[in-house]
Amino acid sequence: MTGMFFYIVFLLCGIILCSILFEDFKRIHILIIGLGVGTLLCAWIPAVVSLIFSVFNIFTNIIAIILIIISTVLMLIFNKNKLSVLKKTWAKKDLDEEISLMLTVLPFMFIIIWLFSGHVLKFKMDALYGGQSTYGDLSMHMGMITSIARQGIFPPEYSILPGARLSYPFLVNSMSASLYLFSTSLRLSIIIPSVVMSFVCFAGFYILAKKISGKNASAVVSVLLFFITGGLGIIYFLGDSSMLKEMFLGFYKTPVNMPELNLRWVNVICDMMVPQRTTLMGWAMLMITMFIFFDGMNKKLSKDNKQTGFFSNCKNLFIAGIIAGLMPMVHTHSFLALGILCTGMIISGLFIRSINKKRFIGGFIAFVIPVIILAAPQLLYWVFYQSGGFIKKHFDWVNDGWPWLKFWTINVGLPFLLILPALIWGRKKYLIPFCGAILIYIIAEIIVFQPNYYDNNKLLLVWYMIMCIMIGDFLVYILGKIKYRAIKYAVSIILIVVLFTSGTVSIIREVVSNGQYQLFSKEHVKAAEALDNTTFKDALILTGRQHLNAPAALAGRKIYVGSATYLFFHGFDLTKRENEVYTMYTDYKNSPQMIEQFGIDYVYFSSYERYFYKNSGEIFDIYPVVFENYELKIYAASQRAIKLGILKR
Repeated sequence: MTGMFFYIVFLLCGIILCSILFEDFKRIHILIIGLGVGTLLCAWIPAVVSLIFSVFNIFTNIIAIILIIISTVLMLIFNKNKLSVLKKTWAKKDLDEEISLMLTVLPFMFIIIWLFSGHVLKFKMDALYGGQSTYGDLSMHMGMITSIARQGIFPPEYSILPGARLSYPFLVNSMSASLYLFSTSLRLSIIIPSVVMSFVCFAGFYILAKKISGKNASAVVSVLLFFITGGLGIIYFLGDSSMLKEMFLGFYKTPVNMPELNLRWVNVICDMMVPQRTTLMGWAMLMITMFIFFDGMNKKLSKDNKQTGFFSNCKNLFIAGIIAGLMPMVHTHSFLALGILCTGMIISGLFIRSINKKRFIGGFIAFVIPVIILAAPQLLYWVFYQSGGFIKKHFDWVNDGWPWLKFWTINVGLPFLLILPALIWGRKKYLIPFCGAILIYIIAEIIVFQPNYYDNNKLLLVWYMIMCIMIGDFLVYILGKIKYRAIKYAVSIILIVVLFTSGTVSIIREVVSNGQYQLFSKEHVKAAEALDNTTFKDALILTGRQHLNAPAALAGRKIYVGSATYLFFHGFDLTKRENEVYTMYTDYKNSPQMIEQFGIDYVYFSSYERYFYKNSGEIFDIYPVVFENYELKIYAASQRAIKLGILKR
């Protein structure tokens, strides 16, 4: 409960701060933005304090919560109107928007809570289970959370590659590590912030779409288009009973994500928000940043704007810049996409005669200044340190031989064909955001920023966000022009089937997979508990290269080298260490010397290692067994480990 209290305090402080800063916003906007800002502060403030003290522990997290409480109290004290401002802000309501938003968002919240409950460490028969989409990535995130909490190294290192700086955006995981430190279970440390961020993501996209389109109906359709992404891949499954069965029971055999059929466009709930924690937090911050940004630009360019003071004139833009500037170590792709979007928007805006150029440029300057100040240190110290050499040319994303138009029409579906007519119809309202979004698409189609080309979808989906808002507004307009009710209903049904069948099927498949895949057997869970409870926090463990690695994921301990599934795509060459691990598991003569040379404390020997290295384990009989069950043995290899003795749960 202590960990939950820790997080709730940050959320409440975020809401209070936003109530003061955005006193002209409606209460639903304050709630959404406040939850997002509170989550961002819960990630950043403990990280900054830990960076100052060079350690991540309970003390630095207590300092962090004291700082946020003091800052919030001071904001209330020094604000002239004090509590009256909060009352005034929360009195601003729009019941039509609130009802429409909740009716749209709550079904998605029910779905995603259900998915998180079955996809994140579901305890069943003393083992831990997950779902289809979390079978791959979840263990990497768990390893970051547990290693940050247990080892306390800050800035953190890869626990699966000791000595290498963790340049992967880790703040969403260090936030969960804070909750984990305060005795919240690992499962809830992941799920609770994820549920809050999901709400910010769903509701944030709604208010962003409403801000740009100006209509609740358009916002509803935009939300449906983006979060039930699917395309036309379902046509490849029709008429084939075996494929239809596989669609609901097979591993990644859905009509939105099946590479063997060249179906690569994902459903964002199943394939992004649930398994990819950095993307989820990045999108939550992206939604509220874009909402504040568009609101600030609207006010800046308004003919009724008579304010002359720079900060009062650009306050929202400056605050949006602060949030954006904190995004690189939250989710670098979202930060990059936002940068490209803004670049395209400012370039296009300069060519539109009706825009006041002085105000337009001034607004962007107010936004960019805090972005540069806050983002530059993150980019230089973390992002460029690891990914500077990743950038290279690559045409046509991951299209495997199809004509360009066919690939995008099948994968994205009808929305792709509606982009041009929607732009022609809404060019006055959407030209500037469209130009920003299309620049994202062009860059993502010709340049890759990481070894895994597929990861450009994290840029392309931001392009798709803007397209969904424009297309959603266009569809509402078209349906509104149909006079006859029967025809309107018929067209609506056809659109629902075409637009949402593939995505709906994919969501159903993900729900079916709840708790379907075993992540860690009860024997591995018990071994991890023994390692966590007994061994040194800096213990180095020799294990195989399996991605489901209990010592790293559950115990938060360092292993000599982890799975290439994770590390290769982070830019590391693992050949040398993998060869060394192979030698230590197979070479009777050289293994003991290498284990001593590399400072290995424990050797983990389970069915994974027995299978990978074709070894029955006798090579380690020279070491005492300190933990054993019918699935695995743990050997103490160093003098300090031998002295520590038997591991206890």
